[in-house]
Amino acid sequence: MVRLDLDLKQKYYASAQQAALGEINASIPESQFVALVGPSGTGKTTLLNMIAGLEPSEPGTIKVNGQSQAQTPCQLGYIFQQPRLMPWMTVEENLRLTAPEIGQADIEAMLDIVGLQGKGAEYPRKLSGGMQKRVSIARAFLAKPDLLLLDEPFVSLDQPTAQHLRGMLENLWQQQKPTVIFVTHDLDEAIQLADRVLFLSAAPGRLILDKAVELPRPRGAIEVEEWKQGLLAEHPGVLAGR
Repeated sequence: MVRLDLDLKQKYYASAQQAALGEINASIPESQFVALVGPSGTGKTTLLNMIAGLEPSEPGTIKVNGQSQAQTPCQLGYIFQQPRLMPWMTVEENLRLTAPEIGQADIEAMLDIVGLQGKGAEYPRKLSGGMQKRVSIARAFLAKPDLLLLDEPFVSLDQPTAQHLRGMLENLWQQQKPTVIFVTHDLDEAIQLADRVLFLSAAPGRLILDKAVELPRPRGAIEVEEWKQGLLAEHPGVLAGR
């Protein structure tokens, strides 16, 4: 597992007049599930890409277990909004992309965990959107990531399917305990899943509130709603990025 230390300055792209991301300073301990919430266009995906090493973090720094990203490689999982399955590969072949040496028994066990028993030989076009998302989650966890990044993975799904997958994600996280950063616009989702919620301001996103979610798991709708109302009463402008 990994500890992340973020000390980020304003992030600019060469063609942009406004920074894509503002200043963010946070330390994320091992195995913590962190939700990242903020208005559209605040740089949440940019932040994930910087943590993943897909974007440079200069002039700021990102440290993994106290050292630079380059010095401390870790097993990384990244679940995007779209499942990003290879359409010419079967479900099993897609799963092996991140864990090519995994045994057949482990493949079957993971398919059972995500409710896709007997679907290993199917192609993505034969699966519903929710089933494809299950494959993408299974693929990430089969690699046993130290750090798992999720970019609004359930945004395009109907509410019952999304709720089912949230429970599945939480169960897999509790089994493996990677460090998680989960981007969402849905505050209820963030409260249900996360140990801690980081709120970003309107663009360019900077950290305006760092709030621990001190609720026992599993968290029902009533507990989530009560905690949310208390938060919004204490910080009325937080969802608008103020």
